[in-house]
Amino acid sequence: MRPIYIFAATLLMMFATVDLPASSENQLPVGCLPFQEFKNKFNLGSTTTEKRHPKTYRLSQSMHQSPIQGLELLLDVDEELIECFEKNITQLSKCLLPRFKMTLANHGRIFFIGSGSSGRVAIDLAAKAKGFAPILEAQIEGIIAGGDAAFVRAKEGFEDSETDGRKALISLDLKPVDIVVLISGSGSASFNVGCGHFAADKGCGVYYFYNSQEIPERTQSLFCRDDHPVIPLLVDFGPQAIAGSTRLQAATLAEICLGTLLATALGNLQEEEYQDRIAQGIRNSLSQIRAKLPHLNSIVQEEVKVFSSSSSNFRQLRDISDQGYVTLLATSNSIREAFIDTTETSPTFSTNPPRKESETQRKREEFRAYLLGHEKNEEAWDNLLGRKLREGDRAEATQFILAEQADGTNAYFRRPKRSGNVVIGTMKYSRSDPFPKNLLDALLQVRDSGASTCFICIAENFFPEDWKHHFEQACDHVLFLENIPFDPLGILPTVALKITLNLLSNSSMVLMNKISGNLMIDVRASNYKLIDRCMRLIQELWDESFPSQPLDEEILYTYVQCVYAEQKKRQDAGIYTPSLVKIVLNMLFNNQTLKDFEKTVQIIAENQERIFTNRRDPS
Repeated sequence: MRPIYIFAATLLMMFATVDLPASSENQLPVGCLPFQEFKNKFNLGSTTTEKRHPKTYRLSQSMHQSPIQGLELLLDVDEELIECFEKNITQLSKCLLPRFKMTLANHGRIFFIGSGSSGRVAIDLAAKAKGFAPILEAQIEGIIAGGDAAFVRAKEGFEDSETDGRKALISLDLKPVDIVVLISGSGSASFNVGCGHFAADKGCGVYYFYNSQEIPERTQSLFCRDDHPVIPLLVDFGPQAIAGSTRLQAATLAEICLGTLLATALGNLQEEEYQDRIAQGIRNSLSQIRAKLPHLNSIVQEEVKVFSSSSSNFRQLRDISDQGYVTLLATSNSIREAFIDTTETSPTFSTNPPRKESETQRKREEFRAYLLGHEKNEEAWDNLLGRKLREGDRAEATQFILAEQADGTNAYFRRPKRSGNVVIGTMKYSRSDPFPKNLLDALLQVRDSGASTCFICIAENFFPEDWKHHFEQACDHVLFLENIPFDPLGILPTVALKITLNLLSNSSMVLMNKISGNLMIDVRASNYKLIDRCMRLIQELWDESFPSQPLDEEILYTYVQCVYAEQKKRQDAGIYTPSLVKIVLNMLFNNQTLKDFEKTVQIIAENQERIFTNRRDPS
C-alpha cells in the first residue's frame, strides 16, 4: 500500500472555508467529564512523552520508501536508552537501593504499581524477582490498574480514577515498613495518584518513577504533601519514537532502571560493576538487532502481506474469512514479552483487542499470543503473572484463553492457521536449556496447515547449529539474536525481545498506514489521556492543511466523545470502524455531525482510510 499524504495546499485552494457544526448538534454522551473539567485535568500536550521525536518525524514516509531505513530510525531512538540509563542510574541507586535493601531485610514488602504499559512492567518486575528469589515471594508484588485481566486486554477508565487507585490497595494491609514504587511514562495516571496518597497516608515510603519534566497538578500534589511526601524519580528520556507511545522507550527504561536496582538489592551485587554490565549488555543487544534488521524485515513483510491481502479480515466490517491474523506462540520464559506486545498493539493502532469467551460477536483479534505446552488455562495465567491470580480477578481473567492446549471459543487450536496467516514462535534460550521440541512440533504442524511460520530466539550464547537447522527447515523466516548476556533477573534478554517485538508490530502497522509521520493516527481513545492525545492529533493534522481555521476545542471534544461512544457500540457488536482520528477529521472536513457517522465511515472506506476525503453533499 502507498503511504497517506496530506496535500495541504491543494485542499486549501479547493476548500477555502470549512464551517464547523455547532456543538449543540452533538451532545456529550452520559457520564463524560464536562469540557472545562477535562481541560483542567487532562491537558497533557506539554508532557515530554507526548512530543514528536525529531529523528522519526517522517517515519512513515521513510518506512514506505525503505522498510529497513524505517526500522533503523526506530532503533536509533532505542539506542538513546543507553545514555539515559547511564545518566540517571547513579542518582536512582542512591535514592532507592538503600530502601529496597532495608525493606527486604525488615520483612517489609515492595509494591510496583502502574497503569497500562507501566502496570505490565510492574507485574513483570515482580515476577522476575520471585523467580530469582522464591523465598521472598510474599515480599514483592506487581499491581496493574484494572486488575490482572488488564495484562491481556487494556481496561477502560481505571487509569483515570484516583478512587480506583485507592481501592486497589485497601486489602493489602499496608504498613510503614512497606514501600510503593509508582510507574508512569507521562506521570499523568490518576490511578497512580490515588495509590500514592493512600500508601503515603499509611506511612509507607512512596516513590514515583516517571519520564516527563512537565506533569499534571494532581501528580505534583503527591510531592507537596506535608506528611510523607512522595519521592519523585524523574528520568526524562524525551519524546518517544512514535509520539506518545510510552509502551516503547518509557516502558523499556522503567524495566531497565528498576530491574537493575531490584537485581542489585536481591543479589547483593556491586552497584557500579552491575550497572556497567547492564549498559554494555544493552549496547550489545541493540547491535545484534541492528545486524539482523534484514531478517526482522522479512517477518514484517510477511505480516504486511497477510494484512493487506484482499481475503484478509483486516479493516473489514466483520470477519469474512479465516485470513489476516498474527499469532505468537511463546515458551514460558518469553510469555510476558509476547503478551505485552500483543496487548498494547490494540489501543495503539486501533486493532481488535483479545476476546473473552462470552464475546463471540466481536471481531477476532488480529494479534494474539498463547503460552506453549499448557493444558489448564489458570496455570497459564499463573505463569504469565509469576503468581496466582487474585481471587477477585479470577472470574474475569480466565475468560481469556492463554494456554495453547486449553479448550474454548478462542482456543489456540481454533485460531486460523491456514494460508493467509502468520504464526511466530518466541523463546529465550540459555545454554543449559533442553531442545525445544514442543515448539518445533507446533511450528511444523502450523506449516503443514498452510500458514507462514517464523521463529524468534534470544540466545545467551549460540543456539546450537543442528537445532538451528531444524527451525530453518520448519519456518519461512528465522531470527536468531545470539550472545545476548543473561543477568540475574533476565532484564537484558527481556529488553532484546521486547524491542524486537515492538519493531515488528510497529513497522507492520506503519506500513498499513496506521501511523502518519510519527503520529498515532489510529490510536483508540479508551481513557482521558488518549482522548486528549486524539484531540491534539486532530488539531495538528487539521492545522497542517487549514492553518487559518483553528478548531474550537469544546466542539472538538464533543465530537471525539460522541464518535468514541458510537465506535464502542459497534465494536461490542463486532463491527469494525476506522480510527476515531480519521472519522472526526473527515466529519469536520465534510461539515457533518454524528447523524452522518455511517456516511463518513463509508467515505473513509471508499478512500482507503485517507485522513481527508473530498467534501460530500450531506443530502
